[in-house]
Amino acid sequence: PLSATGLSPTTAAATARSAYALFADEVDVSSAGAPTPLTHAPSFGSHVHLKQETFSRTHSHKDRYQAVAARMARLSGCRGVVASSTGNHGASAAAHATAAGLPSVVFCHPDAPEGLLRAIGAFGGVVAQLPAAEQRTALIELVRDGWFPATSLDPALNGAANPYGAEGYK
Repeated sequence: PLSATGLSPTTAAATARSAYALFADEVDVSSAGAPTPLTHAPSFGSHVHLKQETFSRTHSHKDRYQAVAARMARLSGCRGVVASSTGNHGASAAAHATAAGLPSVVFCHPDAPEGLLRAIGAFGGVVAQLPAAEQRTALIELVRDGWFPATSLDPALNGAANPYGAEGYK
């Protein structure tokens, strides 16, 4: 499991890139539908192409992030994946954690749309509806208990956030 390192975001990102390179052959981003195809869009300009994210698992660009994050969670021996979300991020975290054989918990606002909650559940995630302050506290507790944070470099996680997922956006 990841531990708090106290690294700066720049150092954490550099460390993540070098660690990611060690596992690159084992991290299967193709299951996310990546690489997503580009479609020429001449009405926007002769050199403009649009990325077709609808070829990915949950039809969201978040799948590129979560495909890497979930597999790094598995390779790191984490107990599961945890995220806080107001939308596509949570559904994608649940879908990719399930694909990696891991449980997931997605924290959502108490007023989150029912459709989002059903989507997260349909992809295998467990939804926990909590106010924002309680979400952060619960997320930090799960990370300390060996769960992988499917989040970006959140300073509240004190160096234990996930720097790997951003590699999927490249």
